[in-house]
Amino acid sequence: MPSKKPPATPKRQPKDSVTHRFQSILTRELCDRLCDTHEAGRDFRNATAVRCQVHPTLLTRWLKLGESDPNAGLATELFMRFGEIESIIRAGYIAEVSDSTASTEETVFDEGKPISKTVVSRRTQGVQWLMERRFRQFRVEHVQKPDETEIVEMLVPQATTYNLETVLAICQQMAAQPERLPAAVRELFASTDWAAPRKMTDGQAEPSH
Repeated sequence: MPSKKPPATPKRQPKDSVTHRFQSILTRELCDRLCDTHEAGRDFRNATAVRCQVHPTLLTRWLKLGESDPNAGLATELFMRFGEIESIIRAGYIAEVSDSTASTEETVFDEGKPISKTVVSRRTQGVQWLMERRFRQFRVEHVQKPDETEIVEMLVPQATTYNLETVLAICQQMAAQPERLPAAVRELFASTDWAAPRKMTDGQAEPSH
């Protein structure tokens, strides 16, 4: 006599039937939540995206759209606000590591009398490590891009640009010591009295008479 099969065990249904999905539409509420979360999370975009139920790739796509199109609505606003948030965070890091204060002291008073004193030593190694890991500008091997050039370096070409008055003064100094000039250059000064002063007119030196 064939044995009876045990009755099939019904499959257990999940208690929570809500489907979890990434959000795909940038709304006003989502834009604000992304910005608030990004500021609180200290500039970690992937973590910001996931905490707001947005796929990191989609967040990057929205930011690139806002960067390339000034009329992209919420995407443009998101890009501008993210840029401001990240700039403020980095400026705060720089201010912290630039502070030369070695320690801070706090005294607690009771009825005007000091009863305790707390001294806290400042250490910024952790912030410096974070800056090197998070921002390429602070890495030793970093190569500057044109938009990262410091103002001092941008002024160098101005310092080495000579106007006509400066060029004439150099020529006069060269003409004053012709024996030190190469023969080919010395011939250029032979037919003209470069030592005589000249007035600059319309960007040209007046010819000598």
